Formats: sequence, structure tokens, C-alpha cells
Amino acid sequence: MVSAMFLASCADDVYDPSKEPQTPPAENPFGEGFAAPDGFNWSMINSVKLNVEVKDEFNGQYQYLIEVFTGNPLTDKTLTPIAAGAAKQGQNYVAEINIPKALTILYIRQTDPKQRKEIYEFAVPENGGALNCKLYYTGTTTRAMTRASQDGGTSGWDNITDPGYTEQTYTLPPTSATINSSDQLQAGDVYVIRKNETLNKAISAAQPAEGKATVYVEGTWTIAGDWKSIHGIDIIVLEGGKLISTGNRLTLENRTSITVQSGGEVECNALHGGDNTLIVNFGTITSENYSFNPGSVFYNKKDVIIRGVASATNTWEKNFYLDSAILHNHGTITGEKARMGSNDNMEAQLLNYDLATIKLNEFIGGATIVNSGFIELNVCNNSSTDALYNNCTFIIKKEFKFRNVVLDKGSITGGRTNPSDTEWLPVPYVESQTDAKFTLIDGSMIKATNFKVLSGGVVFKATNTTGNSSKSMIKAENGLEISEPTNVELLGNLVIEGEIKGLSQYNQLKANESVNTGYDESQYTIETCGGIFNEGNEGEDPYTPEIPVIDDATTYTYVFEDNWPKYGDFDLNDIVLTISNRSVQANASGNLKSAKLDIALKAVGASKVLGVGIRFFGLPENITPKKFTVKGVDASFEAGQSLPTLILFENAHGEFSFSDERPFINTTQDASTNSADVPDYSIRFEFEESSNVPASAFNINNLDVFVITRAADQKNKRLEVHVAGYAPTDLANTKLFGQGNDKSSADEKRYYLSSENLAWGVVIPTDFAWPLEYKNIKDVYTNFFGWVTSGGKENKDWYNSHNGQVFKK
Repeated sequence: MVSAMFLASCADDVYDPSKEPQTPPAENPFGEGFAAPDGFNWSMINSVKLNVEVKDEFNGQYQYLIEVFTGNPLTDKTLTPIAAGAAKQGQNYVAEINIPKALTILYIRQTDPKQRKEIYEFAVPENGGALNCKLYYTGTTTRAMTRASQDGGTSGWDNITDPGYTEQTYTLPPTSATINSSDQLQAGDVYVIRKNETLNKAISAAQPAEGKATVYVEGTWTIAGDWKSIHGIDIIVLEGGKLISTGNRLTLENRTSITVQSGGEVECNALHGGDNTLIVNFGTITSENYSFNPGSVFYNKKDVIIRGVASATNTWEKNFYLDSAILHNHGTITGEKARMGSNDNMEAQLLNYDLATIKLNEFIGGATIVNSGFIELNVCNNSSTDALYNNCTFIIKKEFKFRNVVLDKGSITGGRTNPSDTEWLPVPYVESQTDAKFTLIDGSMIKATNFKVLSGGVVFKATNTTGNSSKSMIKAENGLEISEPTNVELLGNLVIEGEIKGLSQYNQLKANESVNTGYDESQYTIETCGGIFNEGNEGEDPYTPEIPVIDDATTYTYVFEDNWPKYGDFDLNDIVLTISNRSVQANASGNLKSAKLDIALKAVGASKVLGVGIRFFGLPENITPKKFTVKGVDASFEAGQSLPTLILFENAHGEFSFSDERPFINTTQDASTNSADVPDYSIRFEFEESSNVPASAFNINNLDVFVITRAADQKNKRLEVHVAGYAPTDLANTKLFGQGNDKSSADEKRYYLSSENLAWGVVIPTDFAWPLEYKNIKDVYTNFFGWVTSGGKENKDWYNSHNGQVFKK
């Protein structure tokens, strides 16, 4: 009888799932029909597998330091790397990192053995996965046009025809034609102003439509009176000859031309070329003002002097005005106080050839500018249609504003203090206009103090000719300041020296293939046809850098509903816990030496006894750390677990010093039970390097934080609630899988998700403001609905905006 009683007693203690009370489902707290799409895992964190390759210039002798950031560390000095390691020839840096899904860009900083730092930007794969990063330019080259006798670039000349005028030898007639009483010559007449002779009148051709007359000037031709016009005459100013206009303006009309031979001179107050006029200069032309109508051509092989002074108030006034006219310059054009400009039309062309020089105060307006020589201006400003092709040296002393720029082995700088100086000064202010396009070819460069990029579809692109891998550079002392909204692209083999400013997490560059370095810190030498414009940082004597401690500045907030397997009220505040100050230190091989993380229990919005544990997926089974402490006290992992598991506490209310009662804590504003002094737990590990614990062991996705909603007893294992998708521990009761609203399945590896694919626990990659008690998260965070129903494709940063019904700390 005793034996029978003993066996009956044992049978009563054995758990019989058929006797487990069935849990009925609760109503959907989000409303009937609300569901998350199949496959949505509720994760706000991406796992990215990095494979970083360096271009080793030291043949594997030293290692390169690789650091990974969530922002540009050159712009934000407070940023710390979220991962770091070493790479060299034949040894890539390989790591797995976790980042918020709302983060679309990663920044990788390379420190070479000479301690020179470069920053590269990479787009994060939308759903995580592999990210291969080559820290060097791998783009294809493009073939450039060739042009003879050209040390600089060739751009812009493909549609330009150089008239190629050369000085002629003229045979003068022994006698001159007669000027009639109307101060006219007949078509075909030739008139000569002999040496030591002076003609004091304006003359024109009688019938310019049928033919032209010719006037040779060996002596002096003086034209007095205002607004004088010359019609239908080819004027040839020979050596020693002078053409002087003393009136307000001398106008050339009806196909009139002037040719100035070497030693010849033209001097005017204002020289105006009507439609289809031609001026060819091998001597010297001096005037206060010049203006030329459509079809006119000014061809200079020697000296043009502009005496005019640009108006400080009337910016539309130009001392040299191209109204869809063309200026070919093979010589020198100077006007240090003068303003050259156009009618804002690209048919106006300023063409500056090899070895030619233009030195003016300003160029204003839209035009086609092609420079293969030397141009120096104080201001170059345009806000309309334009094109600048600079194949050599372009100096701007004060301000440069342009929309379409091609630099082909060319530079834009502020010049040099002295011609013998090796340092080129920056342009004080550069502004790329809305929808600007800047193309830099074969080692071109812009150097500026302030560089502002206006909004719109702005593109900066560096390209190379075949066989040439030279980098081009934008060097901005006070940074490249980008206006919003940003549609800026930095493409190709481009170096940005200086901070990239004006960007935010939500307004990033449209595309960025450039290398970013500090000002004066890049290693690259830039040499164009004007000389060496950037010497390049030679760095220190090479050595292998140390791997820094990795401090993750992100705070991760874990929020839970405790009513599993039934729905709760979905205020997601039954347990609120944060992990912050997560840091690891690894050796050069990527094995951990130490790790730490700080945990804080922020709120308890439940009346039942709740505990919290952490399972470490990344730690090997049965590992024995060299040191393991919680709050400075030696700790140990929970027995009976196949993976290292730490029970942080068993009674959340007790952690706030409530021994018998279990009130809401920090979920009802101004409640007497609230506490600003929240329990915190500093967890510290030290490992033997021979343990081969990878740095990724403490990635946030490898930390399984869970809530214990019912402790184990003699009959039942404990009830656990995990973040959606995480499996229960070995000590958890899984007999409630499939009951209530739950639809977990070990066979399908589907855990803690409901029949509507809703979750009881999530981790949020920010210091999250949790809803007040009984406030449904869908109502408090209005973008939550769109995030869930889109399967996480939309509103990835839903947790950044709420209606105010959150607990205010």
C-alpha cells in the first residue's frame, strides 16, 4: 500500500500538458484587422558583414587601422568607432556589426602606417548583409581628347575653331583715293595715312553693302566727336600708326574691321563692334570700355588694356561686354579695375589660349569660358547659363560663383602672395549654383576658404584619362557647406580636404564616392600645368597602429509586454530597460581582451513579479571569463543553460526597494512611486586572448535580453518573454506556444510572435521615451502604424516623433 501511495504521489508531480489550462486569445489591442506582414521580424537593427580591403603601399610590412563610424568623424569630433581592426595586403578587415535600420550610411576611416587618415562613405544594404569596401578608387577611366602644344587639359576646345590669324605684309599704294565731301570713300578705295601725317575726321565707305574700302594707318588718325560710326572700312593700323578716338564712343558697323599690326596702337574711350565686325590685334589696343554685338570677333595676339573702372553699385555695367560675341585671346588682356561680362548667353565666348593671360577685376554673367592659359580675377560671378572649361590656371582673389565647371588638369585658387611662393592661396568664397555640375579631370583642384554648395542636383565628379589614376581635389579650409535639401553627389576619384557640413542623418549626400580628409592632411600631390598646387602630407615614419577601445554611443531600449501568450494593452512599458556604454577592446587579430556594458532598469509598468535575464549568443559554450563582474561583484552564469546566461534580477519592484507592494514605477507621470534614481548594472568581462572570443560577441543582436514573467516551480518551468524572433532559453516553458494569441513554433524557428505577427518585446536603437500607462503605442507614436504595416520598409525612424503622451524623465 505504501508503494502504491508513493507511485501515485510521483505521478501527481509529473507535468501533464493535457491538464494545462488552455489560454484563450485576447482582443487585438491595435484594433480588429491590424496585422504585420508575414516575414516582418520587428527588428530595428541591421546586421552588416564588413569586408574592408586597403590599397597597401607597404607590401604588407605594416598594418592599416580601420575604424567604422555611424557619422563622419571629421565633421563630428564626438563620434567614436562602432568597430575597429587592422588590414594590410592579403589580410582584409572582416567584421560583423549591428546598426539601426534607419541608418543608411557608414563611414570608414583608414589610418595608414604613416598616420594619415582618410574617410570613405558607403551605403548600407537596405536589409543588411554583405558590404564589401575597397578603400581606393576602382572606377574606369575615360579617354580625353588631345590637342597639340598643350601641357594642361583639352576640354572645351572640341567645338572651338581658332581663326589662326597671322600678321600680313601689306604693299601700300603710291597714292590714296579721294575722300569726298561727305567724308566717304568709294567701295574698293584705298586710303593711306602716311607717317608723320594726321587725319582728323571720321570716314566711311559710300556703299558698304556692295563692297568695302581700306584705310592704312602709318601716321595718326584722330576721330573727334561723340558717338562716331565707321561703316564698311577695313582699318589696318601699321607699325608706328595710331588710331585715336576722343569721343564718347567709336562704333564699327556693317562688317567694318580693325587690324592692328605689331607696333600699332588703337586708343578709345569706348570701342563698340556692331554685328559681324572683326578686330585683330598684334599691337596694343587701349580703351575705357569695349562692347561687341552678336557675330563680332575680337582676336588678340598682343596687348589689350581696359582702362575702365567697374561700378561698385551698378553690377550690370561691364567695361568689356560680349553680346553673343567671341573673344580669342592669344596675348594679354589687362584691366585690374575693369569688369568683363556677357549677355548671359553661352554664345558669348571668352577663349584664352596657351600662354595667354587675362587679368581683370571681374567677370559677370553667363558665357562659355575656355582657358588654357592664365586668368586672374577678383570676382567671377554668374547665376544663369554658363560653361567654364579651365585647362590651366584660374585665379580668383575674392569670389567665385558658377554653375557648370570643367577643370581639366586645371586649378581654381586664390593665387600666390609672391610669384616665387610655393603655396597657393585659397579663394575666399566659392559658391556652386543650384543644379551645378563640376567635373575635375586628371588631378585638378579647387582651393577655397569657404565653399558653399547651393541646393538642387549638384554633382562634383572626378574623372581620369586612360592610364591616369591621379586624384582631383576640392580643398575647403572651412569645409564644404551643403545646403538643404541635398541632392549633392561626390563622384569618382575625388578627394575632399576639409569637413563636409550641413548634412544630417535625414539629409545625406545623394551619392558619395569621394575620399574625405582633414584640411592639409591628405597624402595626395596635385600638380597641374600651373605647377604644384598641393604638396601632400608626407606623414610620419611608418608603424603599425594600435587598435582602439570601441565605445558604442548608441543607447538601446528594451520594452516588453508581460501578458504573453495573450495580448496586453501594448503600452510597451511593463519592463523598460536600456543598454548603453557598450564597449569592447580587441587585439589586432580581432579577438576580445575585454568588454563592458551598462544596463539600467528604467520603468516597471506591471503588478506581477518580473525578472530579467541576458543570454550571450556570441560567447562560446562553457566559457570561463578571466574576470566577470556585475556592479563590481563577481558574477556567474546560470546553471543548466547551453549558452552563457546571466540572471540580472528576479524582482523588478524589489530593485526599486519595494518589498511587498508592486506599484507602477515611472509609467504614470508624477506618481509618488516614481523614481529618478533607477537601478543600474555595470557588467564587465575580461578574456584570455587565447579564448578567441570575436569582437562581434557583444554586438547588440548577440545580447538576448528577456523577461521572466513567472518563476519556475516544482511542476513548471519559468515563463519567459523574449524580443521577437529570439528563442527561449533551455529553462523556459514552451508549453504555452500556440496558446492565447501566440503563434510561436520551434519547427519554424518562429518565436514570440502572434497570429497577427505582433510582438511582445522589441529593442529600439535610441534612448526611447516610452508611452504612459495604458497609452497604446500606436496612438502615441503615429508613425508606428506605417512602420508595422509596411513590414518595416517605411517610417524606419518612427520612434523619433510622438504626441507627448510619454513618460517625461
